[in-house]
Amino acid sequence: MKPLYQALLLLLMLSTAWGAGATDENRLIMVGLNLFPNIVSVDQDIADKRTDDGNVYLVIAYENQSVRATRLAETLRKQVSTIKRYSSKVAVVKASELSSFPKRVAGIFLADEIGLALLNQVIGHAAKHGTLLFSPIPGDVERGVTMGMQITSKIWPYCNTKTMKQSNIRFHPSFLKIMRCYDE
Repeated sequence: MKPLYQALLLLLMLSTAWGAGATDENRLIMVGLNLFPNIVSVDQDIADKRTDDGNVYLVIAYENQSVRATRLAETLRKQVSTIKRYSSKVAVVKASELSSFPKRVAGIFLADEIGLALLNQVIGHAAKHGTLLFSPIPGDVERGVTMGMQITSKIWPYCNTKTMKQSNIRFHPSFLKIMRCYDE
């Protein structure tokens, strides 16, 4: 199944599965984690974001929740072995140490809420390197994170258009039609 159709199918499934307790942080994070690799897969320049060994790196970044980040990485490794036929690798990195991570990264998933000063550093780092920055934390897209979720009666991919442009991330045109955007 093509990645775009997988993302749309996942969006539909998550929308119908969303129910009571929608404010539960763990549930938000798990829904976001399921959406994250599908959004990375519709980046039209994913081939250019591979490392020298041909892998697509996904990073689970955290500041205070290292145990949670490690569990999320394990879950992601079990769920995703390839992204657009490229082998994927998952790493756990402290958000304050992202700039020293030695590999090219296709996507960063924020595992917990981080302070505004550090968040701005992470946003700048991701934009500079053309990396998709995803956060399931409410309000992070409005603070500049590239992508998150908007929850209404359905779950929608939600992007910050300014950061997306700064990052030079190009999504598949069909994906652009279904996502919701925050414009500053």
